[in-house]
Formats: sequence, C-alpha cells, structure tokens
Amino acid sequence: TVWLSLFVGAAPYDLDAAENIIRTAFTTLNDTDYLLLLLPAGVDIFSPLAHSFEEVPIVDAAGADDLDYDGEFGERRVFCCNREVFIPTLTIRPARVEDHDDLVPIFNSQSEVLTELYGEFFLAELIEAQNESTRALVAEVDGRAVGLMSLTRDIKLGVLQQCFDLGPYNNLMQVTRAETRRAEAEDRAANALRRDWLATLHVRAAEVEEVFEALGSSGDADDVVNMERLAEALNRKGVEWSYTNRRKRGLGDQMTEDLGLAGQVVTRDALDEAVGDFAARRAERALRR
Repeated sequence: TVWLSLFVGAAPYDLDAAENIIRTAFTTLNDTDYLLLLLPAGVDIFSPLAHSFEEVPIVDAAGADDLDYDGEFGERRVFCCNREVFIPTLTIRPARVEDHDDLVPIFNSQSEVLTELYGEFFLAELIEAQNESTRALVAEVDGRAVGLMSLTRDIKLGVLQQCFDLGPYNNLMQVTRAETRRAEAEDRAANALRRDWLATLHVRAAEVEEVFEALGSSGDADDVVNMERLAEALNRKGVEWSYTNRRKRGLGDQMTEDLGLAGQVVTRDALDEAVGDFAARRAERALRR
C-alpha cells in the first residue's frame, strides 16, 4: 500500500492524466495493491480521482468516536484505489482444450497466418498435445482465458542458429570445462602480453619498424636513435595496443628505464644489443625460478 500525497491536473486532461498516472504507478510498483488518499472530512475528493477512488467505510464507528483528532484538519476520510481497477489480477493455470474459443479471437486479432498455416483448430491441437516436455499455460480473468504461453524442452537448435545471431551466447551451446579453461588461459596470455613491453614489441615488430622509419632510422647498425623521442612514440603506440603495467608507465618509458637508456642518444646497433641483453637476463631469472 502507498499513499497519494499530491495530484494536480489541468482541464480537460486531468481525468486522462490521473488514470494514466495511477495505471503507471501500479505497473511500476509490482508489490502495491492499493493507493490510499487521506482528506479532511469537509473536503471533497478531486473530481478526476473520484472515478478511481472509493471512500473506505469506518468499520468501528464507536471506536472512531473515541479517536483524538488533533491538528488543523480535524476529522479525516480515507479513499482507496484498488489495483484491479486498472490491472486485473491474473490467474495462471494449465491450458484446457475448452479455452480454444476464448483464445482464437486473440490470436486472429494479431495475425491470421497461424490459422491459415495450421488450420482452424491448431490451438486446440497444441493444448491437447501437452506431455512431459511440452506445456501450455493460460492467463485467466473472470473465468475467461486472455493469454496463452506454450513451453517446450524440444527445440530445433539448428533453426535458431540459422535465423538469429547467437554468437554472443555461444550459439546456445553448453560450454565445456575444457573450453572454459582454454578461454581462461587465452585471457591470461593476452593480459600478460599487454603488460610485457618486450613481448608486445616482438608481436608488433612490423609496426615498430614503422616507428623507427618515422624517426629517421633506416635500420642500419650505425643509425642514431634519440631514446627520448623513441619513448614518446612508443608511449603513443602502447596506448593504441592497450599496453598497461602496474606502475602505470607508458610502454616507451618502461622500455628505456629497463634498458638503462632513458634520455640517451644511441646507435641502432647499441639499442638492439641492449634489448638482447635484457631478454637474456630475464630468461635467466625465469629459469632460476
């Protein structure tokens, strides 16, 4: 139960506004069955709300006389709006063949294709065909079926895969433990690659060579490389390649620090030698572990 504390509407839209707002309230607040409105005894209910609210009678008049009404408004009246006025309570039950006559007009109002394809009594046949793997449920209001849902465990997976893009859902195929372990291993390898500047440069060798060419190095052993400019260029590339590390340093900055060449100007041959020495030292440490 919730209390209505304020409603304002402009004529001639106040009635439609009130009804639509109340309907939306009940639709949104799924666990709310009643709206209550409290008014002073001498104040009439606002006319747009009078269509939806009814005054709640006093059950114990004698007890009400004993209540102490303090405050500005004195005695009060309570008005109530029931959810069923706007959203009928549905009864969900297994479908029966006799629901056919209630359901056919609903289906035909949406499309007559089903009747044309499967015949006039396809609904009755669907309901009658229920078994352990197939069930049909209806929603009922005031003793009449107003909706049908058919559920089954038997699906033609190939048809679904052909008609819909189910790639994000693994094509509705169960993932095996082996596939899960393989995917996890691939993720770990990818994450490790993103944190390893040496492995990243090895995988991106062609693009790294383009960086050198842009800096004026043709790859000859005696070409001079400005490590500060190289670090800046590789920092930008690192962002593009999703490189990251725990110290939040750029790829180029981390490389020049590890090589001990930060801010220097060296030959291409000296740079290649420094990279080789770093790789050898790291491999040696890995073997000792």
